[in-house]
Amino acid sequence: MSFEAFRNDLLSRLSDRLPGDQLQDVLSVMDEMSASWEFSVKSTAIITSGGIPDSVRLYIASKSVENLKKGTLTNYLSTLKSFFSVVRHPVDEVTSADCRLWINWYKQQSGNTNSTMDHKRIILNSFFEWCVEEDIIRKSPMRHVKPLRCEDPERLPLTAIELEKVRSSCKSLREKAMVDFLYSTAVRAAEFCAMDRKHVDLGEHVVHVECGKGGKGRTTFLNAEAEVSLRAYLDSRTDDCPALFVTERGGHHRMGKKAVQDEIKRIVSRCELSVKVTPHVFRHTAATLALQRGMPIDQVQKFLGHARIQTTLRYAKTLNVDVKISHQKYVA
Repeated sequence: MSFEAFRNDLLSRLSDRLPGDQLQDVLSVMDEMSASWEFSVKSTAIITSGGIPDSVRLYIASKSVENLKKGTLTNYLSTLKSFFSVVRHPVDEVTSADCRLWINWYKQQSGNTNSTMDHKRIILNSFFEWCVEEDIIRKSPMRHVKPLRCEDPERLPLTAIELEKVRSSCKSLREKAMVDFLYSTAVRAAEFCAMDRKHVDLGEHVVHVECGKGGKGRTTFLNAEAEVSLRAYLDSRTDDCPALFVTERGGHHRMGKKAVQDEIKRIVSRCELSVKVTPHVFRHTAATLALQRGMPIDQVQKFLGHARIQTTLRYAKTLNVDVKISHQKYVA
């Protein structure tokens, strides 16, 4: 495919997905970059070792306009590059056997768990289904590749008493605000790090998550403890950094995931707990306690920002012990 053909194909595919001015901006950048590119006619087969079909490039381009995060796009591209560097067939000649063999080969080479490899399978499935939608192939070879069996890791939330022990172990205003915020809002660690002051409305007890997992935003809330501790922390700050939580050493900068993990680890080290506590544990604790206290599971799904209610149901599994206790009390 020549550059001109690629450009026209991309134009036709994006014309109904992007406003005219944005589309022109994309084409302008492509035209500027083309001066340093060398194009030749290619088929959908692998061109060189480590090369990828043009359909993969188009797929990544189509995903990029869906506001997927850079890390997600990088993972998609890396997976497809690896696949086509091993399965050296044109896209329309790839078989289900090719896909299964690659998944097995990659698992052996990388030592990844079934859970990680199933994510790779999902990426392949997404790509080939996209190829079907774009009339590049007639049928996806992934339709006969079954999901990998994955053992769902046991999720251990904090009890209400354990949560209070962690809160009582906080020594600074920032530590208290972090713990209360993570529990009250149930945000993911990446969402926590991306949070700005402007995303929080203390008066309305509302927190706006602008870019959650999968590029989706949602609204979550502050309980009374979180509002009081967060307000006290923000009032104590003298910096002008827009980030909601900042480092305290080496200047005031937005906290990264490693810094948040280390801070939680320091807090938890001051109290004796039988469970491992990470930033994600507060999210799990919020979901579990909400379910225990009667919050409908569809509302918990919205609260957590889950696309599929099956994901939320994983949290409900930890409630089986509560069901057993209630059965012994009311039915026995």
